[in-house]
Amino acid sequence: MLADALVEVTAGSGAGLFARTGLEGRYRLYGVAGDTQVRVTKEGFQPRVQSVTVSDHQAQDFDLSLVRPREDLSEVYALTIIAAGSCRDALPEEIRTRSYTAHLTQDGPFVEARLSGAMFAVSRAGRGDHFRGRFEQDGVSFSLSPHIYKYYGYEQYPDVAEKLLSGAGYFVLDGLVVVTGTHARLSGTLSGSFRFFKFDPAWGGSTTSECAGGHEFVLSRVGVAAN
Repeated sequence: MLADALVEVTAGSGAGLFARTGLEGRYRLYGVAGDTQVRVTKEGFQPRVQSVTVSDHQAQDFDLSLVRPREDLSEVYALTIIAAGSCRDALPEEIRTRSYTAHLTQDGPFVEARLSGAMFAVSRAGRGDHFRGRFEQDGVSFSLSPHIYKYYGYEQYPDVAEKLLSGAGYFVLDGLVVVTGTHARLSGTLSGSFRFFKFDPAWGGSTTSECAGGHEFVLSRVGVAAN
């Protein structure tokens, strides 16, 4: 699955037609028939030219090779998230900075961060202590799903839900971040929300306090001194 790749018909009845892949790597081209040549390009990947014969509606996949191999991020990192300065008055001091151990595993372009070092409120489905991401053109993007409680018949447990050791309540983090840097240190700004729940988010939908903004997000490889 490769998003925002350009798929062009360069020869055949549909020459000149083009489309871009969506978030799931899918594309659609209409008016293509017979012997056809297709070119697929995306920055950071080798262009791919392939001949296909189109006789009916059909799916056609293309494999693109990286210009440079991806770094392997399968390591243990210290993850620090610091709430935006504008959140100082909106959040309890206890949750403005959160620190975890993040065990990263990688499978091709996909990365999973599994957290430890805190008491996580893991759901029966196993959510609450990990989140996923993928390599992009300009770094690694991570998406942390939010908490949705029985909203119009739909509910979603968050990717990160922590039961605070003080017993004061629960901390939930959500948002999107693209991290860049070196294998030893990756950082970015998490566009999302810090949320404080007085009660277990699995049983109640209202937050006691929350703050949305741009939050500092840093992954430092354990055992490597940061520059």
